Amino acid sequence: MSRSPPYDQSSRTQDSDNWLQWALFGLGGVFLLGSIIVLVGVPGLPLGGLTDTNSTSLSPTDSVSPVPDPTETERQMPVPTATATSEPSDTTIYRINVGGPRLKATDNGPDWLADQENAPSTYLNHRVSDTVVNDTPDPITVENAVSATTPQSLFKTYRFSRKPKLWQKEMEWGFPADPNSVYEVRIYVVEPFFTSGQSGRPSEESYSEEGPRSFDVVIENKTALQNYEPFVEHGHDVGAVKSFETTVDDGSLTIRFHHRVENPVISGIEIIEKNPGNGNN
Repeated sequence: MSRSPPYDQSSRTQDSDNWLQWALFGLGGVFLLGSIIVLVGVPGLPLGGLTDTNSTSLSPTDSVSPVPDPTETERQMPVPTATATSEPSDTTIYRINVGGPRLKATDNGPDWLADQENAPSTYLNHRVSDTVVNDTPDPITVENAVSATTPQSLFKTYRFSRKPKLWQKEMEWGFPADPNSVYEVRIYVVEPFFTSGQSGRPSEESYSEEGPRSFDVVIENKTALQNYEPFVEHGHDVGAVKSFETTVDDGSLTIRFHHRVENPVISGIEIIEKNPGNGNN
């Protein structure tokens, strides 16, 4: 009995031919795919190949110029800085030591001009009013509202106004002023006459027996203080200040003192122009 060889020769030859065909087919496919890639390109990629999207390339015309080192002169030049523009500051334009001599200013402002019995201030309507100058020998204490640059001796003298007769007017002060400005008016007051008890001095009286002293202060025809009582608000021999802002309509800033009970009394006047040059504020 015969046996078949271990391998069938005809099948082996056929397998060999099939393998060769598949190999040739594969090479042709690779060649074809490569041609397509070269002609068409991979979608989303440039034909020249991959590049780093985070990098920046220069065109042939681009160039970079080196930054020259600063010269010695440039090194020594100061660095420019911004210059702050300051706002106009308030300006004191009038100061009157009412009832007393000229007082030297202790700040950069003007002196306190004299206003005395035989030489009244030119800003006072002394020709048509009945006013009297006096002083106090007492020591004066000053409220905290009074500036430290205000002389305490300002409160040692004062002027009071007696009730006007038919042909007379109330005590009035008038100062030339700019209608386009805003002014702060400071009235300095002391109560030298009324006390809390009997002092035994002829120049002083008990407030409870002889008081009150009450008057109005009218600035530019507007009542700034009504029924003002210096003793009730401040006490005896206490220097105080009252401040008000106002504007001027006619070129003259006027301050009048109207009687209520007893006589109006005043020790000083100060007028400050607020931010001059700014126009109507």
